[in-house]
Amino acid sequence: MISWVRRTRLLVVVAMIALVSTGCFVEVTFSGTKEVTGEESVGPFVVRITCPGAMPEETQDLTFSGPGNETSAAFVVEAGTTCTISEIEQAGAATVTYECGDIEIIITGESFGGGGPGRSLARGNGEPVTCTAGEEDITVDVFDPVPATVNFTVTNDFTPTPTTTATTTTAPPTPESAVGAATPVPAAPTFTG
Repeated sequence: MISWVRRTRLLVVVAMIALVSTGCFVEVTFSGTKEVTGEESVGPFVVRITCPGAMPEETQDLTFSGPGNETSAAFVVEAGTTCTISEIEQAGAATVTYECGDIEIIITGESFGGGGPGRSLARGNGEPVTCTAGEEDITVDVFDPVPATVNFTVTNDFTPTPTTTATTTTAPPTPESAVGAATPVPAAPTFTG
């Protein structure tokens, strides 16, 4: 006999397969890389990916243990979904920058590279998936139900902010200011014979 939990999981899986096979939903994998500049930090760094209406969850967190670390998460999303990627745990970084990498489109089991960072292989009148890096996050738009892998990099900068210290230099005193200015002394000439 199948337990209630297993039966529920089975129904969710069957529902996801049915939705994906209708052509309205598609699996998008987000593959991230962590970079660190300036002083080294081991993190942890946490990047949150949010895709409204996605299955099995709308939000997933990717944890990076340090520089060069890669990790990924998959979402089943409906065509027309906009997902966001933002770092929520920065380990004290001075600044965080976001960069879109290539988008790989998977058609009949074959992977095709995109048209450069943040761009997917053109199909029909437009691109099925786009990636736009901003100052605060990355936005990924899924236009067509085509399976894709979106590559991205989040860089944390730990370069110390330079501090400025004001210094005042006093010039050494001049001989006139040290002794005071010479004042003329009136004297009458004296003549001797």
